[in-house]
Amino acid sequence: MSVMKNFFRRVFTGRKGKNLRVFMLFLLLSVLIWHIEKLRQTYTVTTRLEIVCEDVPEGYITDPELRKDVTTTIEGNGFSLLKMYITDSRKIKVPITPLRRYAEGGNIWAIYVPRRLANQNTNLPEHLRIVDVLTDTVMIPLLTVVKKKLPVHPPDNVAIAPHRTLSAPRSVKPDSVVVVATSNILDTMTAVWTEPQQPMTIADTTVLTIPFVLPRTASADADHVVVEYDVEILTEKRISVPIVGTNLPAGYRCRIFPPSAKLTFSVGLSRFDDADANAFCVAASFRRIRPGNKDSRIRLELVSAPDFVKNVTMSPSFAEFILEKDK
Repeated sequence: MSVMKNFFRRVFTGRKGKNLRVFMLFLLLSVLIWHIEKLRQTYTVTTRLEIVCEDVPEGYITDPELRKDVTTTIEGNGFSLLKMYITDSRKIKVPITPLRRYAEGGNIWAIYVPRRLANQNTNLPEHLRIVDVLTDTVMIPLLTVVKKKLPVHPPDNVAIAPHRTLSAPRSVKPDSVVVVATSNILDTMTAVWTEPQQPMTIADTTVLTIPFVLPRTASADADHVVVEYDVEILTEKRISVPIVGTNLPAGYRCRIFPPSAKLTFSVGLSRFDDADANAFCVAASFRRIRPGNKDSRIRLELVSAPDFVKNVTMSPSFAEFILEKDK
């Protein structure tokens, strides 16, 4: 290896090396100029062009996986031909509307290629033109379709980080889409699903854009759903809630000691003021208590709490009571 290094160092350094470097530069420029000149020349090639159907009649679609192409002779300079092959820009747009059905009442449409390709809007690079078409006719089968509005089902694999909560229910836009497909496909669809997503845990407001997954012959008026999670910090709050006696024996009233229970819970900062005593209900049910019962303790129950609070604890769990006959 060191011998080769020394050889190239001697060749490319010094006076002889300078002459060699100049020679190599001119050789490279000559090759480049030769290629440029060749690419400027006009060539004629035979290639296949894919037909892209436009203006498909209402109630029909073309099969997206059925290639419709024709063999053509194309003329143009080398630069344009090279661009066509590199970018694979070999498409030609043909409107379906002016065509006639191949058979009366059928869904097979015919393109008489030599006539229809004249002056058509193609995706060919500039300076390329179709000289000849070697395919006579292209048959285009159309599929009959119907429409149906379906709900969107985004993935439910997002977890909220500890000490965080949602300040509002997750937002799903759109929550439904209109799907266009053949009737046998739509009959099997109850919703529009999205691409599978890896489970994730979020600690801040997050917006996810998730593409839909549709059968190959189906389409929708949207191709993705936007799911937004408004996440905020949880804080702790303590309040006192009056204890309500329920299911009292007829003709009796009660006195409960203590008269209120202390609740401790977690709540998001945006709903802190909403989590007051009026949002909760703590009850002592006397359904199984009878007058004269020697038991003076009753279990307390948290009957209702807002859905935006978490980890509710109550103290005490039992209360003393006295049943008194109404006067």
